[in-house]
Amino acid sequence: MPSKTISLELTSYERLVATRRPGESFSSVIDRITLPPPKGTAADLLRLSKRKGWGKGVDWKRVERAVSNRRRSRDLRPAT
Repeated sequence: MPSKTISLELTSYERLVATRRPGESFSSVIDRITLPPPKGTAADLLRLSKRKGWGKGVDWKRVERAVSNRRRSRDLRPAT
């Protein structure tokens, strides 16, 4: 399997070592402690639910506005 060399600050490396289980590779530690890639977005789920007919009786325009407002407020947050 291909590999990639990375640089870590010493404190990050020490935390990675402390998290490692006996016989576990650093790649396995990272795979274990990080989130998997997303399988889709909330918008994807919304489209799928509309197409499949789930949620009949739901005010989808209201849901879309709520999602849009949430995105807008997230985009307006100051960077940390």
